[in-house]
Amino acid sequence: MIYTYVCTYNRKKISEYCLKSLWDNRQDSYITIDDDNSDRGMIDIILKYSDKAIFNHKHLGIDELRYLQLEYFCKTANDDDLLYLTDNDCFHDIEYIDKLKYFANKYRKKAISIYNSTSLYYCHTSETEEVFFANRISGCSMLLDKELACFILSAGFVGEDWDIRVCKILSDNGKKCVVSKVSYVEHLGKGGIHSVDFNNDRALNPTGYLREKRKEFLTFFN
Repeated sequence: MIYTYVCTYNRKKISEYCLKSLWDNRQDSYITIDDDNSDRGMIDIILKYSDKAIFNHKHLGIDELRYLQLEYFCKTANDDDLLYLTDNDCFHDIEYIDKLKYFANKYRKKAISIYNSTSLYYCHTSETEEVFFANRISGCSMLLDKELACFILSAGFVGEDWDIRVCKILSDNGKKCVVSKVSYVEHLGKGGIHSVDFNNDRALNPTGYLREKRKEFLTFFN
């Protein structure tokens, strides 16, 4: 089973658009939305696109939320379960679950990302025909098996910049990350497709479906 954890904090329009892409193509995965004390206008969206919704009564921040998600997964998951971490501004391809399963089976005991971006291209250290091996992957698409998730938790995963800390723990212990050369995720960023974030973080080599959706993004967020 793939357990997907999504962090949300306001951004109603982007959240609904991206959460729908996760939900509509989830197959047999289980989606938990962990809301960081958003405005009340987010409640219906969160309930509509989740198997489980967690509404925090104070703003914790992404770093603490990710710690709590890792902790809960390690306590409750079966040994063969997978943890997928993503965000409410990430739009997913229709085949994202199949690709997560494929890469998890082929590259065991490694942190995996199905998001290939311009901003982290410098972190790649070697490659095969289908993936890069890297020192760092993005926090908007990170797949971990239970053993790896619990290892990260036990290594002292606390503090700011959670995704950087995860990758440092792995790198310090000789564990490489895997990045799909084809991107199955598009990161819209804080302000949608017109924002600086999107220009910095846009997917490299996205699927044909995501390339077509870019035209829709331009209209939807205009």
